[in-house]
Amino acid sequence: MRHPFDRRDFEEHMYFRGEEITREARAEHPSIHLGVCGFYKVMDDVLGSPGGWIDRPALLIGSTPAGAVEEAFFNEFLGELRQDLQAMGPLDGVYVCQHGGAIATHTHDPDGEVFTLIRDIVGPDVPVIGTLDLHANVSEAMMEATDLLIGYRTNPHVDLYQRGEEAAKLMLEMFEGERPVSYRVRLPLVAPSVTQLTAPGYPYGELIALGQRHVDASVMNVTVLAGFAFADTPKNGMTIIVRPVTTRNGQKTQRPNSLKPRGQKGALSTIDDGSGRSGTAGRRCRPRPRAARTGVCRSCG
Repeated sequence: MRHPFDRRDFEEHMYFRGEEITREARAEHPSIHLGVCGFYKVMDDVLGSPGGWIDRPALLIGSTPAGAVEEAFFNEFLGELRQDLQAMGPLDGVYVCQHGGAIATHTHDPDGEVFTLIRDIVGPDVPVIGTLDLHANVSEAMMEATDLLIGYRTNPHVDLYQRGEEAAKLMLEMFEGERPVSYRVRLPLVAPSVTQLTAPGYPYGELIALGQRHVDASVMNVTVLAGFAFADTPKNGMTIIVRPVTTRNGQKTQRPNSLKPRGQKGALSTIDDGSGRSGTAGRRCRPRPRAARTGVCRSCG
């Protein structure tokens, strides 16, 4: 394996721009990440295609599992993404199909830099939703820059399409009403990859299933990310993210004592404690437009 990975490595594996992403997302046999296909399918079904919504795809790149990303190429990628987002004009929402476990030669948190760039350009009131591999290592920057991070629930990963669908459904809900913050706790636990299977009888699968049993009218999403031990970064560790629901009349449930909003640190908590007591704190977003302008992008991972 060559180290570090540069533009050539990504172009050989996956490098799509603009309308190429739209065509692949709706193709019968797509060559792109299935999470993007799932996102498009829900948006097309609910808002109508063509014409019901306006997609503004930016970049979709990926490589085989590898080492650190070369600094020069990563900065080029950020520049391309910045230029694309600025040229799009106002957006109603941004979907980011991300891995979440990347490292670069100059930073432990390239994922955080991607999300931060997006947030800086679209502003504080535009919903930004990301889907993550369950091996993602979640940083404070990633939490601060997003409204919701949704993790895969299977290892081996067979639910990429479904998580893209979930991202679209939750974004449509955000178009309709309020946007509470997410709550997160990072456990001081770095689990070896061989312990992270999710088939019946495996502890990690049971943790994910436990979290899903708390998803109901008051809890929109529970994500349990095992992390990626080999990244060896300050943000390593199993992470639980809970995204509660704000009631239609704007009232908020009790704020959890053990889970802090987004990047803030707090006392450790069990999944039962965290999701069972999750409250909300949020702000209103604009009503869903008739034709939503939604940016779609994915970065290296």
